Amino acid sequence: MIHYGGDGGGTEYFRRGTLHLYNNTLVSTRSSNTTLVRLSTDDVTADVRNNIVYTSASSGHLALTNGAGIVKLKNNWISEGYRDTFESTKPRIIEDSGNIIGTNPGFSNFAGQDFNLNETSVCIDNAGDLNAKAMGYMPNMEYVKHQNGVARSVIGNGSDIGAFESAYGVHVDNEQPTIPVITNENPSKWALDAIEGLKGMNVVKIDLLNNYKNNISREDFAYLSVVLYKTLGGQNIPSVNPKDLETFSDTSNEYVLKAYKLNIVNGYGNGRFGPNDPVTREQIDVMLIKAMEQAGVTLDKSGANEIVFKDQSQISSWALEAVQLAYKNKIMSGVGDLTIAPKNNTTREQALVLIYNILSNEAYK
Repeated sequence: MIHYGGDGGGTEYFRRGTLHLYNNTLVSTRSSNTTLVRLSTDDVTADVRNNIVYTSASSGHLALTNGAGIVKLKNNWISEGYRDTFESTKPRIIEDSGNIIGTNPGFSNFAGQDFNLNETSVCIDNAGDLNAKAMGYMPNMEYVKHQNGVARSVIGNGSDIGAFESAYGVHVDNEQPTIPVITNENPSKWALDAIEGLKGMNVVKIDLLNNYKNNISREDFAYLSVVLYKTLGGQNIPSVNPKDLETFSDTSNEYVLKAYKLNIVNGYGNGRFGPNDPVTREQIDVMLIKAMEQAGVTLDKSGANEIVFKDQSQISSWALEAVQLAYKNKIMSGVGDLTIAPKNNTTREQALVLIYNILSNEAYK
């Protein structure tokens, strides 16, 4: 199915490193043998996660590799009876966990080549975490027949295995699935360069790159804070386990939960996070400062606690230190003349500019 490395010539010209293969639906209708991935040399790795690997041939006609290289195999659905390889040389499989082995992944209509998941599919909500190096490239689009696409976002209690997110995910508090609407709205001229810069970095999911003048939600800024942490070099991105889904009563979003486990965000109390609430400027300052410090960024704290804002009485006590630090380090300025407007909301384009300005600042690299 997939060949990684090189086709010929000197091996010094071959591609090295790790092939990150995740959230694909790979289907073979061959009656003979099928090999998932062929690695050209022994010093490359295939990190294979959250894929559906299905073959319609009888058991024993699917192999993982050609025998070369290293394989990490996590949280995939794989046709039963697969082999490590058809070759005499065995691959080094250093991780093999969370995989589901079966005969039917639960396609909506296999004969009609509709590989969306039906409501009984075992693949729903069962994807696992990606490799830390792939976290900035989460799947954000999925295929729509023919030559089209739609934004992909998590529906239910977790992401689905394979290339399609099912509308049949298990929802919290009877929350109904929604499909993100992507508009053609252009950002303001003052935000255009920053947003184009973020696109070039390829770190932000596509369904945030629209509706620029809408207020950004707490859930979406929690996502941006995790992206910021990871892109600044944060190494310890936590996984989300079933127990974590009980943290909040009103959201099971994986990025909210990751941000919570990283001590970047908190809820309102009583199990509420308020994922759809517009995030306030003081909340943003707290998330930014915590994400940066958790990633190991050293901020200038000299004299920060001596800064007095004209509207300081409106700043929550738990946010004041972060607001002062953000102002001192020119991460987030006020609205003019030492005025912060801490309870004001922030638009998507304003939030994206903040993230870009931090990531493009040489002092933080």
